[in-house]
Amino acid sequence: METKQNKSDIAKEKIMQAMLQVATREGLVNTRTAEIAREAGVSEGLLFKYFPSKNQLFEAVVGKLFQRLRQGLEPIVNDLKLTATDKLAALVDFHFNFFSTEFNIGQLVFSRADKKILDLDIGPVFEYGLNPYVLFITGILKEGMAAGEFRPLNPEVVATAIIGTMQIVLVNKLVFHNSVELEAAKQEVKEYILAGVK
Repeated sequence: METKQNKSDIAKEKIMQAMLQVATREGLVNTRTAEIAREAGVSEGLLFKYFPSKNQLFEAVVGKLFQRLRQGLEPIVNDLKLTATDKLAALVDFHFNFFSTEFNIGQLVFSRADKKILDLDIGPVFEYGLNPYVLFITGILKEGMAAGEFRPLNPEVVATAIIGTMQIVLVNKLVFHNSVELEAAKQEVKEYILAGVK
């Protein structure tokens, strides 16, 4: 028997999934709460009960996305059998697989945006995503420098550059439909990143 809490969680999940579907199809700027509610099969009033604004809904979606990202990264980062080089290579693989199959934040933000100014606060992307992700990669880079695998470098700057490199290649492929095969692009990026830190 479903409890009130379970029904609430199910409704919230349906609304968040609907936002992803509508925003990917229509572009985030063009996504309207009425359309999200229709896609989720709920009333717009219920949507606003759980998410009082589109910004709050976006924040919830981004928070959940990056929670799943962290859950996928933790086994890589914490694997004592892997060298820092192995961890960085595994992280590139994971990033490409996660953002091309699960959900591409770049695709959500840029798809069908029609060059309009984004009307959402993208601060949550940095708070829940970029900043913790930089810390994961910084840890791997420091580990690699300590072990003599990587050259001396500024780990925070390089970690940010690694994320930017991976994500811009995905945006170029998935949003702007670059003709390079995704697997080939992933391998090129991995070689580029590993050569850069050695």
